[in-house]
Amino acid sequence: MRRTNTHWACLGGALLTFTVSGAFAQDGQAPEAQAELEALRDQVRQLNDRLEAVEGRGQSATPGKGEAGEPDTLNPVDVAPVDSSDVVIRRGTKDEGLGLVIELPDDMKLRFGAQIRWRGEYRGDRYAQPNGNSSTDFVLQRIRMTFDYDVSARLGARVTIQDSRLWGDKLDGFVGARLASDQSELFIREGYGVVREPFDLPLEIRVGRMAVPQLGDQRLISDLDWSNVGRSFDGAMVTLRPKGWWMTAFATNIREGAALPIPGDENDDVWMFGAYVSNRMVENHEFDAFIYWRRVGDNKLGALTTDSKGDRGARKDYTAGMRFKGEAGPLFYNGMFAYQFGQVAGDTISAWATAVQLGAVFKFGEQKLKVSSEAAWASGDPDSSDGRIETFDPLLPFAHFYNGQQDLFAWRNLYSANFKLAFWPVESLSLHSDLHWFWLNRRDDKWYGVGFTRTDTAKAADDSNVGAEVDLYFKWKVFKERLAFWGGYSHFFPGEYIRDTGSKTSDQSWAFLQATLSF
Repeated sequence: MRRTNTHWACLGGALLTFTVSGAFAQDGQAPEAQAELEALRDQVRQLNDRLEAVEGRGQSATPGKGEAGEPDTLNPVDVAPVDSSDVVIRRGTKDEGLGLVIELPDDMKLRFGAQIRWRGEYRGDRYAQPNGNSSTDFVLQRIRMTFDYDVSARLGARVTIQDSRLWGDKLDGFVGARLASDQSELFIREGYGVVREPFDLPLEIRVGRMAVPQLGDQRLISDLDWSNVGRSFDGAMVTLRPKGWWMTAFATNIREGAALPIPGDENDDVWMFGAYVSNRMVENHEFDAFIYWRRVGDNKLGALTTDSKGDRGARKDYTAGMRFKGEAGPLFYNGMFAYQFGQVAGDTISAWATAVQLGAVFKFGEQKLKVSSEAAWASGDPDSSDGRIETFDPLLPFAHFYNGQQDLFAWRNLYSANFKLAFWPVESLSLHSDLHWFWLNRRDDKWYGVGFTRTDTAKAADDSNVGAEVDLYFKWKVFKERLAFWGGYSHFFPGEYIRDTGSKTSDQSWAFLQATLSF
């Protein structure tokens, strides 16, 4: 309506100018009348200029105080600079992390995503020495909020804020050392800038704090999302994606000694560098090679930085290896081999690990059945006094998936085998049954759990069988995967090694229920 009236105003002004001009030309009026004519022409030109400014921005003028809300002025300053038709608001894809995506002109993009996760757990008495003779139950809660801003298709940034807490872990004025502290467990999980495809290369560069990448099925490098905190490191990561290849390299600081409450020195630092190359030219297959270098300061992780004589020294190790993964019809298969070498104080490192998996997927309409079996080995040390460290260290793994959900085993000094069944009655629901068996590679070495160790100090064990574990669990996603449930029960049956050592020799149970809401 406003634009139509403006057109009529301009047209009327033009007709008026034409009529007056013609009358003056016929009657031969004085120069004063000619000046008035020029003034009328200027007004018409101004109206036309303002009309073009409004139309060029796709917006009408701001209503003034005219009758029935019609504009009494045309002010280009009040015109919105962006056409609302250029703004797209949509739901994010899985690759984008769901959430809300706002696409703006000039390739600018905003994304907001959030996740709330609760997990209740019951754990039986642990096998750590000395034995605690007690079970425990608790509830974990984790909140994450992620903000992405793309200045353009090539330049952007991400910030992820995370709050991780255990229900009831703050005493809030009752008793204890943390009297009324209630310190928020809130921190920055990610905060980095990213450059994409500089000079039109298939390249991405990230600098800042970022989640640890998931490399090689997460056997050695994982962000450990199962943990209520997860893993992040600070540094730079470069990813290159030429046709048929996927490559990444990173240089990171995992721990800075000077940042501790009690200041340390450079010998407290933990640095890690890595390169991972994957060839994907064969359809449904991956052939990978990797190498990781790590420096662990001599005041950190004493078990890793002490030699056979008990002397402390920085650990400098390399972990190099290969991996393959593929599918052929219903069959799938993968395997990995890693060799670890380096030095700790006066000792040399020489350790290895390998794993092989074979399975098949059978589809019956919308239903699906998955069957798989795996065998894995990680070397142990037969003699802790010979100046050679032969116990493999798995770096930053996802042990919870590979070595039983009770987290009783790290991939160190271990032989393991498993058999897994998974069934999808509908696409959104899966039912799982996993059976694991565990043996020590060397009885003279330790049983390495996640967060504990157990040793046959009396040399009483004459069998390396540690035990077997059964994991029964389900995964269910609803409301377009915005709400996910994961729950289950596990039972561990101790073997001869456990019955021959230590005070804790009975079975152990564990149960959990987790709910994740993403929006």
